[in-house]
Amino acid sequence: MKNSLQKCLVFFILAAFSIFTAGCVQAVQETQDIFSGHEEIKFDLPDWQILKTQLPLLPDLAGWQIEIHSAGKSKKIFIQAEESAIKIEFEKNKTACLLAYPITIHEESDSQEAKQTFQASFFHPAGAIYPQNKENLTWQQGFAASVLKSLLAHSSDTDSQEFIQLFNWNLLLKKLAEKENLSTEKILKEWNVNPDAASYTTFYNPWMLDTGSIASAIGTRNFTASRLNFPSCKALQSRHEFLASLGGCKKLLSAYIPENYAFGKTGFLSIINKTGASRRLLADSQIAVISVRTSTSIDLSLCAIPHYNRE
Repeated sequence: MKNSLQKCLVFFILAAFSIFTAGCVQAVQETQDIFSGHEEIKFDLPDWQILKTQLPLLPDLAGWQIEIHSAGKSKKIFIQAEESAIKIEFEKNKTACLLAYPITIHEESDSQEAKQTFQASFFHPAGAIYPQNKENLTWQQGFAASVLKSLLAHSSDTDSQEFIQLFNWNLLLKKLAEKENLSTEKILKEWNVNPDAASYTTFYNPWMLDTGSIASAIGTRNFTASRLNFPSCKALQSRHEFLASLGGCKKLLSAYIPENYAFGKTGFLSIINKTGASRRLLADSQIAVISVRTSTSIDLSLCAIPHYNRE
């Protein structure tokens, strides 16, 4: 009887141990699945047709140049304008960025005969940082994604790559969005109070910041939110001689799509008031470059729109 009880006890102990071991193995496997392998994510692209109804000056879309950047890897692909989304495979939970540059259709300005068209890449990209964003490509995230692209290009050592993985990209995205949204709210409020005001709050266009400088600060662990603040800016009204010669702000297009809504409302353009600072604007079939020569002097130059050549 005693032997039988001992045998039963041993059996139950072994059975319990087997169940516990199996549970541990399953838990380990599930943990590995979370932190390894790959996953395919579908990202929605901005709807260019809707944008054109809101911003009639926008040129037609030929397609999107897509760039995917991660540690030690980069890839470019082109997709047609008809595509509304794109599927990308990522190494699971490894920081990466996705950029979508709109490739637009333009007419040759010096064509004397039948209209000839070409493609160009003038506008700043929409973007996403993975794994923080697994849904859509937005104009607001394009700048941060470009900063990450720059950082990845100069971070070949393991320590730098680990820091990129640990950096608080969500906070950077949040701060950029807050600054832009706040400037938009102030502009709308000021415009509603006085549509003919002498000046308005500067629209927060992150592309007026130095992408390389911010990427370098992050890479050297010297980044603070104060680097996202604008230095002193100069506001130019549509009646300024340079802008008036181009038809005013409402006839120009900023390379940063969201800023064009502010152009349409206020007729104001801002530029950083620093020697050497410049803005590139699309003026019909050419590019207008406004440059700060001194604190009191501004230059305007016109140049052809560079053609886009698909690699």
